[in-house]
Amino acid sequence: MVGSTRVEGGLQIVNRTTSTVTNIDSAAGVRNDLSTEVRKTELGDKVVDVSIVPFIREKMVTFDARGLKPSTKHIPFFNGVDVSEYCAPRSVMLTPGAVWRFENFGDDLITDASGSFKGVFRIPAGTFRTGERKFRLIDETIPANTLDKAKSFSESMYTASGIKQTVQGQVVSTRVPVINQKNLSTEKMVTSSDSAYGTSICWGDPLAQTFLVDPARVQSGAFVTALDLWIAAKPSNTELQYGLIFVQLKTDIQVR
Repeated sequence: MVGSTRVEGGLQIVNRTTSTVTNIDSAAGVRNDLSTEVRKTELGDKVVDVSIVPFIREKMVTFDARGLKPSTKHIPFFNGVDVSEYCAPRSVMLTPGAVWRFENFGDDLITDASGSFKGVFRIPAGTFRTGERKFRLIDETIPANTLDKAKSFSESMYTASGIKQTVQGQVVSTRVPVINQKNLSTEKMVTSSDSAYGTSICWGDPLAQTFLVDPARVQSGAFVTALDLWIAAKPSNTELQYGLIFVQLKTDIQVR
């Protein structure tokens, strides 16, 4: 902004100059943020406990008997216990994808004309202890599973062992540092102002009125104590200056 104060016809001119400068300051940088993440590594399974299972679990066991007395009912025994209710006759199926089928559990086990028999034994869970257990087929005329007077029997050993392993997966968790970089930038507008003032003496052509102090009439001169000015109007931002000047031949010689 440039401004000036000028009194036309006066002695002083005041000039004011204001300069405004606007700059944009920018800055850029990188901020590093530190964080962590958990990485897991699987090491496989580990056996944490081994225990003995005391009883045979439930299982379907098939058996084939040959050379028995033909067309004779036989009673199944497992570890000396009658297990007729857990046995059933079995026959081969011709349906594609099927190997065999069995009848109702508890049905009579009767050999065919050649003295052969096919069956299935469903071992009940939690009934028989693990180890070596004997499975026997004996004709029904022999009482109480004795072989002294047996006319037809067949037997085989069944071995069961139970070991229970408790397995636990092993996972190693590692916390590793992670550095995340983020680019930062900022801009700031800076405005500065500078003002300058100057005063100069201007001997222009003021609005002047000359008067004569006649030395013939006033030998000792005149001592002016007051000056009255009447102005119809003037701008509010205009400074009014006045003064007394000695002139000689219309030339300013001294200012008081």
